[in-house]
Amino acid sequence: VTKLGIYIDGGSLRATLDEDAETRVEETAALLSLSFETIDHLKPWFASFALSNAHLERQGFNRASGVERVLGKRAARLGKPIRYLETGADQIRIIAGTPETEQIALLVQTATQIENEPNFLDELVAEWAEGDDVRLAEMIADDEAFGSGEIYERVLKGRNASWTAQIENLMNNETGTFFIAVGAAHLAGEDSVQNMLTETGYIAARVNPRKILSAP
Repeated sequence: VTKLGIYIDGGSLRATLDEDAETRVEETAALLSLSFETIDHLKPWFASFALSNAHLERQGFNRASGVERVLGKRAARLGKPIRYLETGADQIRIIAGTPETEQIALLVQTATQIENEPNFLDELVAEWAEGDDVRLAEMIADDEAFGSGEIYERVLKGRNASWTAQIENLMNNETGTFFIAVGAAHLAGEDSVQNMLTETGYIAARVNPRKILSAP
């Protein structure tokens, strides 16, 4: 994060943004009780994350309820080994590797959404709980949700393709039953993991999530 997300060469976020983008980001930061100076040393992609995290906290979301922590504790309690489709470093390189103009588009989109749709996350959770993949796709599995088409290709579609290949390799070379958890955006829209699996010849069948959640 320090290497890829922070200006260490004398640059700054303010110097990177044009006047309109700077105004939008500064207004959103103020809404979140942040001064621009607290994010001025962050590159656009990381500043986007900073605004999102501040908004999460103000909305009352609890990091301890994140899927990784919940399922990680459950797996440990059941003595299940945990494997990963990618590392945290992989994720950072993917987003940090996008052109600066694309990162700025993501930052502006994030700021705009926080200002114009402050309850977006509550609605997203509600749609996820209902299992409404169509609505989820409209909200987060399209270009606009990521600020640009290139970020969508990298962060969503490209990773889905990588995961699909890994799952196919697992299916072909290993035995047993595997539980694979991914973010909601990866299970919605035409580029979803299950659609990509279907294209490779597998059958992806949806089951009642309550049956899964009620398991020990």
